[in-house]
Amino acid sequence: MSSVTKAIFVDTGAHIPTLPEMTHEASRLQGLLENKLARFPAHQYAPAMSRLVTVLKKVQAEPKSYDLDKPEGIQILQSMMNGVAQFLSDKK
Repeated sequence: MSSVTKAIFVDTGAHIPTLPEMTHEASRLQGLLENKLARFPAHQYAPAMSRLVTVLKKVQAEPKSYDLDKPEGIQILQSMMNGVAQFLSDKK
């Protein structure tokens, strides 16, 4: 962990998710995306949602290939998953 990353976590007191927490969340979001795709197959973002499902499946299968054993990798995935969660909460 870089000193900058460590300082950010220490200063903000943010919880650093564990690998099992991240893979569980990836699984949950994958299910939500698949559900939305099933209900709205012609949605304008359907191709992007399909790609995200693929990424989330790979994250669960090979977490270390996405650097999820490092705080930086977890932060990147967390940002992506926050975006997915926000998209899913949109009523459009």
